[in-house]
Amino acid sequence: MKILIAIVFSLATLSCSSINSKYAQEQVEVLEGAIPDKIVNPRYPRQAALDGVEGYVKFRFDIAANGSIKNLKMLDSVPSGVFDAVATYSIRQWRFKTAQKNGVPVEQKDMVYTMQFQMGE
Repeated sequence: MKILIAIVFSLATLSCSSINSKYAQEQVEVLEGAIPDKIVNPRYPRQAALDGVEGYVKFRFDIAANGSIKNLKMLDSVPSGVFDAVATYSIRQWRFKTAQKNGVPVEQKDMVYTMQFQMGE
């Protein structure tokens, strides 16, 4: 049976601008969003595959200036406990091309990502 793990990103590309009009000058700062650079796909749990179980695990995390994930928190998982361990192990290995503000790598907080587990045809 072919197994498909669908990865759905809700990692938003962020942009912000600020205008400093105190000195009658316009200054625009752009924050470019982090982009996944290394994605490690989770292994589909054997018993879940045999039973045809599908589901998801939803995380919130920060992306450090060096591109690693920190402050990882599981927000939800369905069915509870089935995909938690493999999803957590996988996402901890991910790395990102970091967001930059004025050319300097910066941390991004409160990123939300949902890892979906779906059986292929």
